[in-house]
Amino acid sequence: MNAVSFSPEIMIKTINLNISKEIYLHTKKRKEFVRQSKLKPCADCGIQYPFYVMDFDHREGEIKELALNQVDRMTMKAIKAEIENAM
Repeated sequence: MNAVSFSPEIMIKTINLNISKEIYLHTKKRKEFVRQSKLKPCADCGIQYPFYVMDFDHREGEIKELALNQVDRMTMKAIKAEIENAM
């Protein structure tokens, strides 16, 4: 078998593309989870609005710890905990 060799530059570009793809998929999965979590009727009025209208309002006495608009920097555990504080 002939071994295929690649230049270091090509290997670095390939690694960077794979990392970029992983980051993209990581973020997409978390954004979709937040989007699906917003597909519930409003707790105040009972009307179901599109996900982009809905927001997570924290209950009285609950402290907002993270901003859900930065899901690319959050773990799923942190996202779930933040949503739970708002419901």
